[in-house]
Amino acid sequence: MLNDVWRSADAGSSWTVLTAKAEWKPRYGHRALCVGSDNIVLIGGVTIGGFLADVWTSLDGGLSWTAAAATMCAPWPARAAHSVAKLRGAHGDMLMMLAGMSEDGPLQDVWQSWDAGNNWDLLTSCAPWAARSGATAVALGDCEAMLLGGFTGNEYLSDVWTTGDGGRTWGQLKSAAPWPPRYCHAALLTSGALLVLGGHSGSNSLRDVWQSP
Repeated sequence: MLNDVWRSADAGSSWTVLTAKAEWKPRYGHRALCVGSDNIVLIGGVTIGGFLADVWTSLDGGLSWTAAAATMCAPWPARAAHSVAKLRGAHGDMLMMLAGMSEDGPLQDVWQSWDAGNNWDLLTSCAPWAARSGATAVALGDCEAMLLGGFTGNEYLSDVWTTGDGGRTWGQLKSAAPWPPRYCHAALLTSGALLVLGGHSGSNSLRDVWQSP
């Protein structure tokens, strides 16, 4: 298990290690995203001893890290394989965190932070989609996002859900997309198209790429 940070300044052609041992515990299943030019937030994951409910921030592009003031133990259940997206809302940028795996099983909650992960508000503890881990959330526009796929613990999913209010309410766009059900996949919006890449389904790891115009 690792807690290193690497940086590439040439789109992945070469890499430099920023730190071999960051201030946060070694982990996997965590999520990280950029909330400013050099401002990065790291959220949750699992380490030796269990799931984590911590939030760490870096103001220098990943070289050094500090625990978010109010979240040495965040108000949300400790988790890994969750989804996080940065949305633009009425009061600026907002982080939306949802789903994941906890000690008690998969989750179906949605949380919101307006201050880069320092403080969190619960939007719903029981979203209309099934509890899941390994789903992917993609920011689409102002307070708009999409949730794709995941794993309930018994079933791999290929459903697609959307929200237009930052995660408070959801509508199902597709009960079953044409791509094979999966979790721990990647999804991103690029040049106006949505891509879904790879993941795991049943006993197989995937290497396919799907596009929605």
